[in-house]
Amino acid sequence: MRGQVSKSLGFIAILSVVIGNQIGSGAFNNPVVLSEFGYIGLLGLILSGIGAILLSLVFARLSKHFPVNGGPHTYISAAFGRKAGFFIAWIYWIVSWLSNAVLLNTMTSYLSLIFGEMSSWQAFFAQISVLIMITALNVAGIKTAGKSDIALTIFKTTIFVVLPIVFMFCVKAENFAWDHTNYQYSTSTICRTILLSFFGFIGVESATNATENTKNPDRTIPLAIVTGTTIVAIVYLLNNISIIGVLGFDTLKTVDAPYAVAIDKIMENINLATHYKGGTIIAIISVLACFGTLNSWTFTSGQIAYVSHKEGFFNASFGKTNKNGSPYNAILLSAAGMIACLMLGRITIVENLLTKILEISSSIFLYIYLLCCVSFLAMLRKLEKKKSSAFVSAILSILSLAFCSLVLISDILSGDGISTLIITTILIFTGIPVYLKNKKTILQRVQNV
Repeated sequence: MRGQVSKSLGFIAILSVVIGNQIGSGAFNNPVVLSEFGYIGLLGLILSGIGAILLSLVFARLSKHFPVNGGPHTYISAAFGRKAGFFIAWIYWIVSWLSNAVLLNTMTSYLSLIFGEMSSWQAFFAQISVLIMITALNVAGIKTAGKSDIALTIFKTTIFVVLPIVFMFCVKAENFAWDHTNYQYSTSTICRTILLSFFGFIGVESATNATENTKNPDRTIPLAIVTGTTIVAIVYLLNNISIIGVLGFDTLKTVDAPYAVAIDKIMENINLATHYKGGTIIAIISVLACFGTLNSWTFTSGQIAYVSHKEGFFNASFGKTNKNGSPYNAILLSAAGMIACLMLGRITIVENLLTKILEISSSIFLYIYLLCCVSFLAMLRKLEKKKSSAFVSAILSILSLAFCSLVLISDILSGDGISTLIITTILIFTGIPVYLKNKKTILQRVQNV
Protein backbone atom coordinates (compact mmCIF):
# COMPACT_ATOMS: atom_id res chain seq x y z
CA MET A 1 0.00 0.00 0.00
CA ARG A 2 1.09 3.55 -0.69
CA GLY A 3 0.87 4.54 2.96
CA GLN A 4 3.38 1.85 3.92
CA VAL A 5 6.13 3.11 1.59
CA SER A 6 9.27 3.97 3.53
CA LYS A 7 10.85 7.29 2.57
CA SER A 8 14.33 6.20 3.62
CA LEU A 9 16.43 7.45 0.68
CA GLY A 10 18.07 10.86 0.81
CA PHE A 11 19.95 12.85 -1.83
CA ILE A 12 23.26 10.97 -1.39
CA ALA A 13 21.54 7.58 -1.73
CA ILE A 14 19.68 8.62 -4.90
CA LEU A 15 22.80 10.27 -6.34
CA SER A 16 24.62 6.99 -5.70
CA VAL A 17 21.97 5.07 -7.64
CA VAL A 18 22.29 7.47 -10.61
CA ILE A 19 26.10 7.38 -10.67
CA GLY A 20 26.30 3.71 -9.69
CA ASN A 21 24.01 2.62 -12.53
CA GLN A 22 26.06 4.55 -15.09
CA ILE A 23 29.66 3.91 -14.04
CA GLY A 24 30.46 0.22 -14.47
CA SER A 25 32.80 -2.08 -16.35
CA GLY A 26 32.08 -0.13 -19.54
CA ALA A 27 34.18 2.72 -18.17
CA PHE A 28 37.26 0.47 -18.49
CA ASN A 29 36.42 -0.52 -22.08
CA ASN A 30 35.48 2.90 -23.51
CA PRO A 31 39.08 4.03 -24.23
CA VAL A 32 39.76 0.84 -26.25
CA VAL A 33 36.47 0.89 -28.16
CA LEU A 34 36.76 4.59 -29.05
CA SER A 35 40.52 4.62 -29.77
CA GLU A 36 39.94 3.24 -33.27
CA PHE A 37 38.15 6.49 -34.15
CA GLY A 38 40.80 8.85 -32.73
CA TYR A 39 39.49 12.36 -32.14
CA ILE A 40 36.14 11.32 -33.61
CA GLY A 41 35.81 8.96 -30.62
CA LEU A 42 36.41 11.82 -28.20
CA LEU A 43 33.88 13.94 -30.10
CA GLY A 44 31.37 11.09 -29.88
CA LEU A 45 31.97 10.79 -26.13
CA ILE A 46 31.43 14.53 -25.63
CA LEU A 47 28.22 14.51 -27.70
CA SER A 48 27.08 11.39 -25.87
CA GLY A 49 27.61 13.17 -22.56
CA ILE A 50 25.72 16.25 -23.77
CA GLY A 51 22.85 14.03 -24.93
CA ALA A 52 22.78 12.23 -21.56
CA ILE A 53 22.68 15.56 -19.69
CA LEU A 54 19.82 16.77 -21.92
CA LEU A 55 17.94 13.55 -21.18
CA SER A 56 18.64 13.97 -17.46
CA LEU A 57 17.00 17.43 -17.61
CA VAL A 58 13.94 15.93 -19.34
CA PHE A 59 13.63 13.17 -16.72
CA ALA A 60 14.16 15.72 -13.94
CA ARG A 61 11.13 17.68 -15.19
CA LEU A 62 9.03 14.56 -15.76
CA SER A 63 9.74 13.35 -12.21
CA LYS A 64 8.28 16.58 -10.82
CA HIS A 65 5.04 16.05 -12.73
CA PHE A 66 4.85 12.36 -11.81
CA PRO A 67 5.94 12.12 -8.13
CA VAL A 68 5.46 8.33 -8.00
CA ASN A 69 7.70 5.33 -8.51
CA GLY A 70 7.72 4.24 -12.12
CA GLY A 71 10.00 5.96 -14.58
CA PRO A 72 9.72 5.61 -18.38
CA HIS A 73 6.69 3.32 -18.55
CA THR A 74 4.72 5.66 -16.27
CA TYR A 75 5.29 8.63 -18.58
CA ILE A 76 4.58 6.67 -21.78
CA SER A 77 1.46 5.14 -20.24
CA ALA A 78 0.13 8.58 -19.31
CA ALA A 79 0.67 9.86 -22.85
CA PHE A 80 -0.27 6.89 -25.04
CA GLY A 81 -2.31 4.55 -22.90
CA ARG A 82 -1.75 1.64 -20.58
CA LYS A 83 -1.22 -0.92 -23.33
CA ALA A 84 1.87 0.98 -24.50
CA GLY A 85 2.90 1.46 -20.86
CA PHE A 86 2.78 -2.28 -20.20
CA PHE A 87 5.05 -3.27 -23.09
CA ILE A 88 7.56 -0.53 -22.23
CA ALA A 89 7.56 -1.71 -18.60
CA TRP A 90 8.06 -5.30 -19.77
CA ILE A 91 11.03 -4.65 -22.06
CA TYR A 92 12.50 -2.14 -19.58
CA TRP A 93 12.43 -4.76 -16.82
CA ILE A 94 13.89 -7.52 -19.03
CA VAL A 95 16.78 -5.39 -20.30
CA SER A 96 17.57 -4.24 -16.73
CA TRP A 97 18.41 -7.76 -15.53
CA LEU A 98 19.55 -9.08 -18.92
CA SER A 99 22.36 -6.52 -18.93
CA ASN A 100 23.23 -7.59 -15.39
CA ALA A 101 23.72 -11.17 -16.53
CA VAL A 102 26.33 -10.04 -19.04
CA LEU A 103 27.94 -7.79 -16.42
CA LEU A 104 28.41 -10.88 -14.24
CA ASN A 105 30.35 -12.46 -17.12
CA THR A 106 32.58 -9.39 -17.27
CA MET A 107 33.13 -9.53 -13.51
CA THR A 108 34.30 -13.16 -13.57
CA SER A 109 36.75 -12.38 -16.38
CA TYR A 110 38.41 -9.89 -14.01
CA LEU A 111 38.26 -12.41 -11.14
CA SER A 112 40.28 -14.83 -13.29
CA LEU A 113 43.08 -12.23 -13.42
CA ILE A 114 43.20 -12.33 -9.60
CA PHE A 115 42.67 -16.04 -8.86
CA GLY A 116 43.79 -17.64 -12.11
CA GLU A 117 41.99 -19.01 -15.14
CA MET A 118 38.55 -20.52 -14.42
CA SER A 119 36.75 -23.29 -16.22
CA SER A 120 33.31 -22.57 -17.66
CA TRP A 121 31.53 -24.10 -14.68
CA GLN A 122 33.85 -22.50 -12.12
CA ALA A 123 33.02 -19.13 -13.67
CA PHE A 124 29.32 -20.02 -13.55
CA PHE A 125 29.42 -20.85 -9.82
CA ALA A 126 31.42 -17.68 -9.15
CA GLN A 127 28.71 -15.68 -10.94
CA ILE A 128 25.97 -17.40 -8.96
CA SER A 129 27.83 -16.67 -5.70
CA VAL A 130 28.11 -12.97 -6.56
CA LEU A 131 24.46 -12.89 -7.62
CA ILE A 132 23.41 -14.43 -4.27
CA MET A 133 25.38 -11.74 -2.41
CA ILE A 134 23.84 -8.94 -4.49
CA THR A 135 20.33 -10.37 -4.10
CA ALA A 136 20.76 -10.78 -0.34
CA LEU A 137 21.84 -7.13 0.00
CA ASN A 138 18.75 -5.92 -1.83
CA VAL A 139 16.34 -8.33 -0.13
CA ALA A 140 17.66 -7.07 3.23
CA GLY A 141 15.84 -3.82 2.50
CA ILE A 142 16.01 -0.56 0.62
CA LYS A 143 17.99 1.08 3.41
CA THR A 144 20.66 -1.66 3.45
CA ALA A 145 20.93 -1.68 -0.35
CA GLY A 146 21.15 2.11 -0.32
CA LYS A 147 24.00 2.18 2.21
CA SER A 148 26.03 -0.43 0.33
CA ASP A 149 25.37 1.42 -2.92
CA ILE A 150 26.66 4.68 -1.41
CA ALA A 151 29.89 3.01 -0.25
CA LEU A 152 30.51 1.28 -3.60
CA THR A 153 29.68 4.41 -5.61
CA ILE A 154 32.02 6.56 -3.52
CA PHE A 155 34.77 3.99 -4.13
CA LYS A 156 34.16 3.83 -7.91
CA THR A 157 33.89 7.58 -8.32
CA THR A 158 37.02 8.19 -6.23
CA ILE A 159 38.99 5.71 -8.35
CA PHE A 160 37.91 7.34 -11.60
CA VAL A 161 38.81 10.75 -10.24
CA VAL A 162 42.20 9.66 -8.88
CA LEU A 163 43.30 7.70 -11.99
CA PRO A 164 43.34 10.73 -14.35
CA ILE A 165 45.35 12.68 -11.77
CA VAL A 166 47.90 9.84 -11.56
CA PHE A 167 48.00 9.48 -15.35
CA MET A 168 48.71 13.18 -15.83
CA PHE A 169 52.27 12.61 -14.54
CA CYS A 170 53.02 10.42 -17.58
CA VAL A 171 51.10 12.28 -20.28
CA LYS A 172 53.15 13.00 -23.43
CA ALA A 173 52.12 15.40 -26.19
CA GLU A 174 53.19 12.97 -28.95
CA ASN A 175 50.64 10.39 -27.71
CA PHE A 176 47.84 12.64 -28.95
CA ALA A 177 49.06 12.28 -32.55
CA TRP A 178 46.56 10.45 -34.76
CA ASP A 179 46.66 9.40 -38.39
CA HIS A 180 43.19 10.41 -39.61
CA THR A 181 43.73 9.68 -43.32
CA ASN A 182 41.44 6.63 -43.23
CA TYR A 183 38.61 8.40 -41.42
CA GLN A 184 36.10 11.06 -42.33
CA TYR A 185 34.12 13.21 -39.94
CA SER A 186 30.86 11.83 -41.35
CA THR A 187 27.56 11.88 -39.50
CA SER A 188 27.36 8.07 -39.50
CA THR A 189 30.85 7.67 -37.98
CA ILE A 190 30.16 10.24 -35.27
CA CYS A 191 26.79 8.64 -34.46
CA ARG A 192 28.49 5.25 -34.27
CA THR A 193 30.90 6.55 -31.61
CA ILE A 194 27.99 8.17 -29.74
CA LEU A 195 26.16 4.83 -29.61
CA LEU A 196 29.26 2.95 -28.46
CA SER A 197 29.98 5.46 -25.68
CA PHE A 198 26.33 5.95 -24.65
CA PHE A 199 26.26 2.53 -22.93
CA GLY A 200 28.18 4.23 -20.11
CA PHE A 201 25.23 6.59 -19.54
CA ILE A 202 22.47 4.00 -19.35
CA GLY A 203 20.69 4.54 -16.04
CA VAL A 204 20.27 8.30 -16.38
CA GLU A 205 16.58 7.82 -15.48
CA SER A 206 17.06 5.21 -12.74
CA ALA A 207 16.29 7.54 -9.81
CA THR A 208 12.69 7.93 -11.01
CA ASN A 209 12.04 4.28 -10.07
CA ALA A 210 12.36 5.10 -6.37
CA THR A 211 10.49 8.41 -6.14
CA GLU A 212 8.09 7.23 -3.42
CA ASN A 213 10.97 5.94 -1.29
CA THR A 214 12.80 9.29 -1.44
CA LYS A 215 12.78 12.16 1.01
CA ASN A 216 11.59 15.41 -0.60
CA PRO A 217 11.37 13.79 -4.07
CA ASP A 218 10.34 17.03 -5.83
CA ARG A 219 13.79 18.44 -5.12
CA THR A 220 15.92 15.34 -4.51
CA ILE A 221 15.15 13.33 -7.67
CA PRO A 222 15.74 16.12 -10.26
CA LEU A 223 18.89 17.33 -8.50
CA ALA A 224 20.30 13.81 -8.23
CA ILE A 225 19.57 12.97 -11.89
CA VAL A 226 21.20 16.09 -13.32
CA THR A 227 24.12 16.21 -10.85
CA GLY A 228 24.90 12.50 -11.18
CA THR A 229 24.83 12.47 -14.98
CA THR A 230 27.01 15.59 -15.19
CA ILE A 231 29.58 14.03 -12.83
CA VAL A 232 29.63 10.83 -14.92
CA ALA A 233 30.13 12.79 -18.16
CA ILE A 234 33.06 14.75 -16.72
CA VAL A 235 34.65 11.63 -15.21
CA TYR A 236 34.45 9.72 -18.51
CA LEU A 237 35.97 12.58 -20.51
CA LEU A 238 38.86 13.13 -18.06
CA ASN A 239 39.66 9.41 -17.98
CA ASN A 240 39.65 9.03 -21.77
CA ILE A 241 41.83 12.09 -22.37
CA SER A 242 44.35 11.16 -19.67
CA ILE A 243 44.77 7.53 -20.75
CA ILE A 244 45.23 8.62 -24.38
CA GLY A 245 47.97 10.94 -23.13
CA VAL A 246 49.73 8.02 -21.41
CA LEU A 247 49.38 5.29 -24.05
CA GLY A 248 48.40 6.96 -27.33
CA PHE A 249 45.73 5.93 -29.85
CA ASP A 250 47.83 3.22 -31.53
CA THR A 251 48.64 1.39 -28.28
CA LEU A 252 45.04 1.60 -27.07
CA LYS A 253 43.92 -0.29 -30.17
CA THR A 254 46.10 -3.28 -29.28
CA VAL A 255 45.41 -3.76 -25.54
CA ASP A 256 42.50 -5.37 -23.67
CA ALA A 257 43.12 -3.73 -20.30
CA PRO A 258 44.34 -0.17 -20.97
CA TYR A 259 44.27 0.94 -17.35
CA ALA A 260 46.44 -2.02 -16.34
CA VAL A 261 48.96 -1.20 -19.08
CA ALA A 262 48.96 2.47 -18.09
CA ILE A 263 49.55 1.68 -14.41
CA ASP A 264 52.32 -0.79 -15.31
CA LYS A 265 53.97 1.95 -17.37
CA ILE A 266 53.78 4.39 -14.48
CA MET A 267 55.16 1.79 -12.06
CA GLU A 268 58.09 1.11 -14.36
CA ASN A 269 58.98 4.79 -14.13
CA ILE A 270 59.10 4.62 -10.32
CA ASN A 271 60.71 1.14 -10.14
CA LEU A 272 57.70 -0.61 -8.60
CA ALA A 273 56.87 -2.91 -11.49
CA THR A 274 58.70 -5.87 -9.92
CA HIS A 275 56.62 -5.64 -6.74
CA TYR A 276 53.13 -4.85 -8.04
CA LYS A 277 51.24 -5.69 -11.20
CA GLY A 278 48.90 -3.14 -12.70
CA GLY A 279 46.70 -5.93 -14.09
CA THR A 280 45.95 -7.28 -10.60
CA ILE A 281 45.26 -3.82 -9.19
CA ILE A 282 42.91 -2.95 -12.05
CA ALA A 283 41.23 -6.37 -11.80
CA ILE A 284 40.39 -5.75 -8.12
CA ILE A 285 39.09 -2.25 -8.91
CA SER A 286 37.06 -3.62 -11.85
CA VAL A 287 35.49 -6.36 -9.71
CA LEU A 288 34.37 -3.80 -7.13
CA ALA A 289 33.13 -1.46 -9.87
CA CYS A 290 31.11 -4.28 -11.43
CA PHE A 291 29.78 -5.29 -8.01
CA GLY A 292 28.60 -1.73 -7.40
CA THR A 293 26.86 -1.51 -10.78
CA LEU A 294 25.24 -4.91 -10.24
CA ASN A 295 23.94 -3.73 -6.88
CA SER A 296 22.50 -0.54 -8.38
CA TRP A 297 20.81 -2.31 -11.28
CA THR A 298 19.44 -5.10 -9.07
CA PHE A 299 17.81 -2.42 -6.93
CA THR A 300 16.45 -0.68 -10.04
CA SER A 301 15.22 -3.93 -11.61
CA GLY A 302 13.33 -4.83 -8.43
CA GLN A 303 11.74 -1.38 -8.31
CA ILE A 304 10.68 -1.57 -11.97
CA ALA A 305 8.88 -4.88 -11.44
CA TYR A 306 7.38 -3.85 -8.08
CA VAL A 307 6.02 -0.56 -9.43
CA SER A 308 4.70 -2.30 -12.54
CA HIS A 309 2.65 -4.54 -10.25
CA LYS A 310 1.31 -1.56 -8.31
CA GLU A 311 0.20 0.02 -11.56
CA GLY A 312 -1.68 -3.16 -12.54
CA PHE A 313 0.75 -4.29 -15.25
CA PHE A 314 2.43 -7.29 -13.60
CA ASN A 315 1.14 -10.19 -11.50
CA ALA A 316 0.52 -10.00 -7.74
CA SER A 317 3.71 -11.99 -7.01
CA PHE A 318 5.78 -8.92 -7.97
CA GLY A 319 4.13 -6.82 -5.27
CA LYS A 320 5.09 -8.80 -2.17
CA THR A 321 7.35 -6.96 0.30
CA ASN A 322 9.11 -8.07 3.48
CA LYS A 323 9.22 -6.30 6.85
CA ASN A 324 12.08 -4.11 5.60
CA GLY A 325 9.97 -2.81 2.71
CA SER A 326 11.98 -4.71 0.10
CA PRO A 327 10.05 -6.07 -2.92
CA TYR A 328 11.78 -9.40 -2.40
CA ASN A 329 9.70 -11.36 -4.90
CA ALA A 330 10.45 -8.90 -7.69
CA ILE A 331 14.16 -9.04 -6.83
CA LEU A 332 14.13 -12.85 -6.70
CA LEU A 333 12.31 -13.06 -10.04
CA SER A 334 14.92 -10.76 -11.61
CA ALA A 335 17.66 -12.96 -10.12
CA ALA A 336 15.96 -16.07 -11.56
CA GLY A 337 15.99 -14.43 -14.99
CA MET A 338 19.71 -13.69 -14.63
CA ILE A 339 20.42 -17.30 -13.62
CA ALA A 340 18.53 -18.58 -16.68
CA CYS A 341 20.51 -16.19 -18.87
CA LEU A 342 23.81 -17.30 -17.33
CA MET A 343 22.91 -20.95 -17.91
CA LEU A 344 22.23 -20.15 -21.56
CA GLY A 345 25.62 -18.48 -21.61
CA ARG A 346 27.23 -21.87 -21.01
CA ILE A 347 25.95 -22.89 -24.47
CA THR A 348 28.46 -21.82 -27.12
CA ILE A 349 25.76 -20.93 -29.67
CA VAL A 350 24.19 -18.38 -27.34
CA GLU A 351 27.38 -16.99 -25.84
CA ASN A 352 27.96 -14.42 -28.59
CA LEU A 353 24.42 -13.17 -28.16
CA LEU A 354 25.05 -12.52 -24.45
CA THR A 355 28.13 -10.46 -25.30
CA LYS A 356 26.24 -8.56 -28.02
CA ILE A 357 23.49 -7.63 -25.56
CA LEU A 358 25.73 -4.90 -24.08
CA GLU A 359 25.69 -3.00 -27.36
CA ILE A 360 22.04 -3.80 -28.00
CA SER A 361 21.08 -2.43 -24.57
CA SER A 362 22.26 1.04 -25.60
CA SER A 363 19.90 1.03 -28.57
CA ILE A 364 16.93 -0.34 -26.63
CA PHE A 365 17.34 2.26 -23.90
CA LEU A 366 17.65 5.00 -26.53
CA TYR A 367 14.31 3.87 -28.01
CA ILE A 368 12.75 4.07 -24.54
CA TYR A 369 14.26 7.51 -23.91
CA LEU A 370 13.04 8.70 -27.32
CA LEU A 371 9.47 7.64 -26.46
CA CYS A 372 9.72 9.45 -23.11
CA CYS A 373 10.62 12.67 -24.94
CA VAL A 374 7.71 12.20 -27.33
CA SER A 375 5.41 11.53 -24.36
CA PHE A 376 6.52 14.74 -22.63
CA LEU A 377 5.85 16.77 -25.78
CA ALA A 378 2.42 15.15 -26.16
CA MET A 379 1.46 16.06 -22.57
CA LEU A 380 3.18 19.46 -22.44
CA ARG A 381 0.05 21.61 -22.50
CA LYS A 382 -1.52 19.56 -19.76
CA LEU A 383 1.56 19.40 -17.53
CA GLU A 384 3.15 22.83 -17.90
CA LYS A 385 0.88 25.72 -16.90
CA LYS A 386 3.47 28.50 -17.25
CA LYS A 387 4.48 29.48 -20.79
CA SER A 388 8.13 30.00 -19.85
CA SER A 389 8.37 26.56 -18.24
CA ALA A 390 6.55 24.95 -21.16
CA PHE A 391 8.97 26.58 -23.60
CA VAL A 392 12.05 25.28 -21.74
CA SER A 393 10.54 21.80 -21.47
CA ALA A 394 9.71 21.80 -25.18
CA ILE A 395 13.26 22.83 -26.16
CA LEU A 396 14.85 20.19 -23.89
CA SER A 397 12.50 17.48 -25.19
CA ILE A 398 13.08 18.39 -28.85
CA LEU A 399 16.86 18.46 -28.46
CA SER A 400 16.83 15.12 -26.60
CA LEU A 401 14.48 13.65 -29.20
CA ALA A 402 16.79 14.82 -32.00
CA PHE A 403 19.79 13.27 -30.21
CA CYS A 404 18.13 9.86 -29.80
CA SER A 405 16.67 9.89 -33.33
CA LEU A 406 19.94 10.82 -35.03
CA VAL A 407 21.88 8.04 -33.31
CA LEU A 408 19.22 5.37 -33.88
CA ILE A 409 18.55 6.27 -37.53
CA SER A 410 22.28 6.29 -38.25
CA ASP A 411 22.61 2.88 -36.57
CA ILE A 412 19.79 1.44 -38.69
CA LEU A 413 21.19 2.88 -41.94
CA SER A 414 24.59 1.36 -41.15
CA GLY A 415 22.96 -2.06 -40.88
CA ASP A 416 23.86 -2.69 -37.22
CA GLY A 417 20.50 -1.45 -35.94
CA ILE A 418 18.52 -4.11 -37.83
CA SER A 419 19.55 -6.87 -35.40
CA THR A 420 18.59 -4.59 -32.50
CA LEU A 421 15.11 -4.07 -33.94
CA ILE A 422 14.68 -7.83 -34.37
CA ILE A 423 15.79 -8.63 -30.83
CA THR A 424 13.67 -5.79 -29.41
CA THR A 425 10.63 -7.16 -31.24
CA ILE A 426 11.29 -10.66 -29.86
CA LEU A 427 11.56 -9.28 -26.31
CA ILE A 428 8.27 -7.40 -26.74
CA PHE A 429 6.54 -10.57 -27.99
CA THR A 430 7.61 -12.46 -24.84
CA GLY A 431 5.35 -10.08 -22.89
CA ILE A 432 2.20 -11.01 -24.84
CA PRO A 433 1.23 -13.97 -22.55
CA VAL A 434 1.63 -11.73 -19.48
CA TYR A 435 -0.41 -8.99 -21.17
CA LEU A 436 -3.22 -11.39 -22.09
CA LYS A 437 -3.31 -12.76 -18.54
CA ASN A 438 -3.52 -9.27 -16.99
CA LYS A 439 -5.37 -7.55 -19.85
CA LYS A 440 -8.44 -6.72 -17.76
CA THR A 441 -6.41 -5.11 -14.98
CA ILE A 442 -4.10 -3.32 -17.41
CA LEU A 443 -6.88 -1.73 -19.44
CA GLN A 444 -9.26 -0.93 -16.56
CA ARG A 445 -6.78 0.89 -14.34
CA VAL A 446 -6.88 4.66 -14.78
CA GLN A 447 -3.59 6.52 -15.02
CA ASN A 448 -3.75 9.76 -13.07
CA VAL A 449 -1.70 12.68 -14.40
